[in-house]
Amino acid sequence: MSDPSPCYWVAYNGEVYNDLELRRELTDLGCQFRTDSDTEVALQSWIVWGFAALARLSAGYAFGIDDAREHSFTLVRDRFGKRPLFYARHRTGWLCASETKAFSVVPGWRFAWDAKALRTLFACRTPLPDAAAGRRLLPGRSAGAAGLLHPLLQ
Repeated sequence: MSDPSPCYWVAYNGEVYNDLELRRELTDLGCQFRTDSDTEVALQSWIVWGFAALARLSAGYAFGIDDAREHSFTLVRDRFGKRPLFYARHRTGWLCASETKAFSVVPGWRFAWDAKALRTLFACRTPLPDAAAGRRLLPGRSAGAAGLLHPLLQ
């Protein structure tokens, strides 16, 4: 989904529980909505408040925002990890999806296991490891196109 400009694009997996409240607040600030979707509320919240929007969202989410004005791409996952989010660098740019198998339709994608993660899986019986070329974004974290990972909320 994009905003009307269309400078911002979002790939969103989640549910905003306080979308009606945020929609009213954003409308009062001059935002115009084209749909009744909570995805559009999340997108407009990001456009208006940036990272501060995350503290306002009562939601379980994982999303990616492409900002054409800033030439940036940001991935965000809620602090409880209700929705999965995987990301990978590809020769054509960044990929993100709820499952790594979604990457398999991308021309030139090669799936490979991280040997260290596999050893951990067999030794500690932890959940299935991340793919070497596709990483899981941890709960409460964000990642930018520069590859910087950082906590969102303390």
